[in-house]
Amino acid sequence: MDKPSNPFVFTKKTIFMQRISDAVASGSTRYIQGVIPVEKAGFFASKIYSRYDCQTSGVQALRKRKAGFATAKLYFWHPKRGDLNLHWILLVSDGKFAEGVGGDEKWRDPKVDKQRIAVTNYQLVRVVTEYDTKPRWTWRYTRASYDGFRLAIVNSIRVKNDEQLRQLIHSLWRSAGFAGVREQVKKIGELIREEWKRSRGSKEGMPELPKAHGYVRRLKDKGVTLRAIKIQLEKMAVFTLGADSDEDDEILYDD
Repeated sequence: MDKPSNPFVFTKKTIFMQRISDAVASGSTRYIQGVIPVEKAGFFASKIYSRYDCQTSGVQALRKRKAGFATAKLYFWHPKRGDLNLHWILLVSDGKFAEGVGGDEKWRDPKVDKQRIAVTNYQLVRVVTEYDTKPRWTWRYTRASYDGFRLAIVNSIRVKNDEQLRQLIHSLWRSAGFAGVREQVKKIGELIREEWKRSRGSKEGMPELPKAHGYVRRLKDKGVTLRAIKIQLEKMAVFTLGADSDEDDEILYDD
């Protein structure tokens, strides 16, 4: 059995999503993804690294693709402090594998509608926005999540639950500012105005909408090693028994 690896793990979902879209935009055409316990992730990473040669440099990867071989990238994400699981995704370019490798995987195509990459309630899509001249990869809410927001907003306006409406507005305008999400939030803003006018009229003051939805800037990798997460979990277990442990506060997660 291979020795366990100590892979880098993203602790910010937005950065994890950004690296996935980078990989697809730069030529990854197949993927598999899943969730794995932290305690098993080191052996899993070691197996995947060995099988798919994921740790090649950019120059080495280019040479492999020119020779007709596929290249691969493996990413991990730890959603929150205390979570016992990691999310992972393996992205692979066109090309052949070494003999006996890859044939037993259920590869998915990110361009196919029912096989799109999803991270929580977001999915990766290729769209044309008002600022583009050609399609580009971006993230947006899944159809189920987007429709759920619309339904909740219409209902909160009609039953005059303004506090729930404010919470929905706050959540939506703080969501990851990818181009696809911004387009959806813009449409939801239009829905709020239209439904308020239809259901409540102009005499009642509508909750204020933020002026704009923020953009996602180019983000640097932010995360820790798998070992750091294991130590964090061990310290949390000790803390429940009464010992002081605040050294893992430097591991930052999404809000």
